[in-house]
Amino acid sequence: LAQLSRARQDWSAVLLWLHLVLVVENEWADGHYQRAQALARLGRSAEARSSFEHALDLAPDHFWAHHDLGLLLIEEQQFLAARPHLQRAQALLAEPKLLETIDPMIRDAVKSAVAKLLAQCEEALQAAPPGSSR
Repeated sequence: LAQLSRARQDWSAVLLWLHLVLVVENEWADGHYQRAQALARLGRSAEARSSFEHALDLAPDHFWAHHDLGLLLIEEQQFLAARPHLQRAQALLAEPKLLETIDPMIRDAVKSAVAKLLAQCEEALQAAPPGSSR
């Protein structure tokens, strides 16, 4: 039901269904990742960040959690915090095991998007005043 709600972009319903599942399966990393996505879509950034981080605690090599957390942090102009997540996402893209899970039609686009996000992050950090915590 969470997937059906997701397809309808009913993010509140996604949260409800995932809550019910996560009460029983709290160690399900992808469930926390999906929860984070729904929270981000609802503009609840702090909660989304926490859920992305929880997903990564459970599955440190979750590519999409690193990617989406990095993106969220860039949107919040927290470039220093975003950089390690984007770097890890880029490193994970070099692993054949991960590449097999990404549709061949979009692999190059995904690699390019991660590289662009990382470059955006690096540019912002270089432009930041010395001693800035951006």
